[in-house]
Amino acid sequence: MLGTICMIFYPLVTSWLGFDEMDAGIFIGSTIHDVAQVVGAGFSISEDVGNIASLTKLLRVACLIPVLGFIIYVRKTVYKNYDKNNKVALPWFVVAFALLVVVNSLQILPEGLVATLVEFSRWLLVVGIAAIGIKTSPSALFKVGGAAALLLVGEAIFLATLVALLLSML
Repeated sequence: MLGTICMIFYPLVTSWLGFDEMDAGIFIGSTIHDVAQVVGAGFSISEDVGNIASLTKLLRVACLIPVLGFIIYVRKTVYKNYDKNNKVALPWFVVAFALLVVVNSLQILPEGLVATLVEFSRWLLVVGIAAIGIKTSPSALFKVGGAAALLLVGEAIFLATLVALLLSML
């Protein structure tokens, strides 16, 4: 629910802060956690902001690969006797993302197929945004508790403030 609120209000925040398209895209891609919400917020401003926000978010996702690899390495070496039944592996979506980055970077797929896949991915993002809206249950959120909700709101405010300050310094 917080991501949906950010998706709606962060485009207004970027305008209020006077961000150009580059800064708005970086802000949105750096601060909203769900890819579909990043796309929704970015493209609600302009196609360029949407592309920059999407790229920024995908770079954040790409950073998961080395971070998760490091965590798995530490888990298997430092804490090897902790719990042998608790298997740790890279999530399949991270592996799939890395493979798709490599395939696209090699430019081995026909342009027509790439264009079709890009259009299909846009459609999937629209479906993802709709699914987020459908699965958001305010009553379930109230069950989480005030402390957890406050922590999430505080984290969102901290991240947005940090990114806005860093962008204003550049």
